[in-house]
Amino acid sequence: MAQRIASNNEPGDDDDPYDTRTYFMFGLDYINNNVYLGRKDTAVVPYVSPYIGYHLKSGLYAKATASFTSAPIKHIDLYTLEAGYDQSFGDHINCGANVDKYFHSKKTVSIRASTNASAGLYGQYANDWIEPEFSFDADFNKKTDYVLGLDIDHKFKMLDNTLNIIPTLTMNSGTRYFLNEYYTISLYKLVQ
Repeated sequence: MAQRIASNNEPGDDDDPYDTRTYFMFGLDYINNNVYLGRKDTAVVPYVSPYIGYHLKSGLYAKATASFTSAPIKHIDLYTLEAGYDQSFGDHINCGANVDKYFHSKKTVSIRASTNASAGLYGQYANDWIEPEFSFDADFNKKTDYVLGLDIDHKFKMLDNTLNIIPTLTMNSGTRYFLNEYYTISLYKLVQ
């Protein structure tokens, strides 16, 4: 999952101070079920994922994530190393590229267990009305999956810009070789 910058230079806004600074980043993500391209395991696979990273003012960044789950037992299910580039160009264009390396646990029931790495590109047109974003990703399995994405969102700013709510409409289309490989891995685990 690639890092995406928000609309850093919206018309009428002051420049984002993070565009000109080098900084550490850390945080915690949570998903209640690991679903990928509408596909999931029969078991619910929640992830709690702390991360840490470093972002250079040039736009280059590196990030490491550990994803904990309780399915089927409590364990670290996935480590992810990510490197990429995010940058704003002018007032309206945000774009970036990333490469991710995945280290799955042998106990995983994640639908993406066969994906070893991924790479992607994205571009966004930032404005006051709606912000379309196009993406292209390649997931490296035994046979590479290609995914095209389109996001359309609108930012609602409240409480003197201290609270942003961003409803998003997302559409993805791509190949699903990862799914066949997942079922092959799952069947292999059952017969062992």
